[in-house]
Amino acid sequence: MANETKAGAGQVNRVLLLVVGLLIGFIGGYAIGHQGAPSGAGALDAITAAADCPHELDPADRDILAGFICPATQCSDALLHCHCEIAHQIKDRVKQLLAEGKSPEEVRAEVKTKYDL
Repeated sequence: MANETKAGAGQVNRVLLLVVGLLIGFIGGYAIGHQGAPSGAGALDAITAAADCPHELDPADRDILAGFICPATQCSDALLHCHCEIAHQIKDRVKQLLAEGKSPEEVRAEVKTKYDL
């Protein structure tokens, strides 16, 4: 009878060790996975905000600004992905020139010259 009690206690100890090990693994994985994550709004909110930006160009017009870096002094992002005030002004200018009937090549040349890109 004493051997059965020891065997049962050994089984309970193994299960407890397994549960504690899994718990430590989950907590450690969570902590490692969230290192360096932006605080506050979060990365998903930043992506959603960029997608909802009224200054974004239509997918067909994005080639016009492809390869340009934002000219703002505090910025070094690709112009297409930047959301500073200057980037918004440039994107709005591109939309305006396209609406006036200029070709994408003409718009790219004008923006490149005007903003020294």
